[in-house]
Amino acid sequence: RGIGRSFAFNTNEGADDYLSVDELVHTLADVTSKNGRMLLGLGPDAAGVISEDQRRIAAGLGAWLARNGEAITSTRPHTRAEGRFADVRYTTRADRLYAIVPSTEARDRRELVLDVVPREQQVSLVGGDLLETAERDGRLVVRLPERLPEAPAHAVRVVGEHHDPAR
Repeated sequence: RGIGRSFAFNTNEGADDYLSVDELVHTLADVTSKNGRMLLGLGPDAAGVISEDQRRIAAGLGAWLARNGEAITSTRPHTRAEGRFADVRYTTRADRLYAIVPSTEARDRRELVLDVVPREQQVSLVGGDLLETAERDGRLVVRLPERLPEAPAHAVRVVGEHHDPAR
């Protein structure tokens, strides 16, 4: 997909026509959780120059991936792509489950109910400390920290057994 409405440079497009960093991160998480790959098209002008707005957005995606990339790169879809109780996208790798939560959802909730059966697991924010967990109605409840880093989305890492309670 193009960063804007066109797949290449379009003189009629401006910053308002481009995806925001938040939209780009959310789209990447959604596509990855459904076993897709996202190819992002930046459109250089006739002189081969990428606009400052496009560079800023691409750099924002890169900064998010630098911190949370393990929840995206080399992952596979989980048995469930989307959360039933929250706006979450799931990916998995080996014994790790990742729950990618939009920043707005994480700020509005101090507890995140995951579609995971509670077992012997270690739960943390990717790049962060361990988080407190509990069980509610056979599901894993993660207590989010009061202060979350400024980011379009947050990736929660669950290490250990992780099973979908609906299966």
